[in-house]
Amino acid sequence: MKTHSVHQLRLEPLGEGSWRLCDHSLSPNDPGCLIAYVEQLREGPYEITWVAFSRHRETYDSVNDVLRAANALLNASGSSGPNKPAPIPHLPPLVAR
Repeated sequence: MKTHSVHQLRLEPLGEGSWRLCDHSLSPNDPGCLIAYVEQLREGPYEITWVAFSRHRETYDSVNDVLRAANALLNASGSSGPNKPAPIPHLPPLVAR
């Protein structure tokens, strides 16, 4: 199967019926570029094991469905840019007795 790309996503073949789903906007050396592992089951659907967002499995009917789901997750988790860190609450100093 050819390598498929949609926006930032690329399916890289690992073997017959299995792929690694990567975000090619990141460096290939960045561990964050790995989004999921995809495997085509005997019955036809595709099983995806998410790596970037959680450690669960889902089944999709087509490669396009896999790419749409990954794209939606990437867009939902996208950063709105740099922002000020949240302040850390602190305890008042201990009173000497």
